[in-house]
Amino acid sequence: MIQVRNLVFQYNTTTVLDDLSFSLNKDETTVVIGRSGVGKSTLLRCIVGLVRPTSGSILVEGADITAISEEELNLIRRNFGVLFQGAALFNSMTVSENVAFPLRQHRNYDKQKIREIVREKLSLVDLEGCEDMMPSELSGGMKKRAGLARALALDPKCIFFDEPLAGLDPIIAGDIDELILKLKKVAGMTMMIVTHELLHGFRVADKIIMLHEGKIIATGKPAEIVESDDEYVQQFLRGLPDIRSISG
Repeated sequence: MIQVRNLVFQYNTTTVLDDLSFSLNKDETTVVIGRSGVGKSTLLRCIVGLVRPTSGSILVEGADITAISEEELNLIRRNFGVLFQGAALFNSMTVSENVAFPLRQHRNYDKQKIREIVREKLSLVDLEGCEDMMPSELSGGMKKRAGLARALALDPKCIFFDEPLAGLDPIIAGDIDELILKLKKVAGMTMMIVTHELLHGFRVADKIIMLHEGKIIATGKPAEIVESDDEYVQQFLRGLPDIRSISG
């Protein structure tokens, strides 16, 4: 569904992403792992068109989003859903108003149709009965679920998660894992998740991509990553300190 080719992203003189090439396949969950600061979130922002790469191409069903107008990009973005790290809910809106927002922006539905879709998406993320609550009344896990319901509102072909477990305790994090697995089974959509949480990544992934210093150092099924003989991959999996600091 999405092909990333020779992607480079530089910030001033720093190369954040260095010649990345990979594919996000239809109905597959791809998890991008790596330490904080290796460019995972920047990669996500490039793919959804929030920032423009320095060079390379990103093909979404054949269209290179790095070489089209903002208007054309906005049309393609309607096929994307994004769950941002902090959920990014509108604090002045109720839960139902947050979920309804993209529908009111991009669909000509009447109020009844919008209400039906909002109820459907909230039910999918186990937030029935929370329609009239404000974001300030929600727990961290509930905010993530509400943000996910909004990301699902337009029935996207592809959904992106930016550190979905950030700030959650282990029990709530486990609930989010279960929710993602439920989406894989029920919705059957293409998903990309960026995370530094190993157990989460290995639990939900069909394919794993590992970044280190802006480069892809391993890609494959979870079992293949575990068997990798790359020293940095094994260092990350075992939670060891940076090898270079040990070797001097």
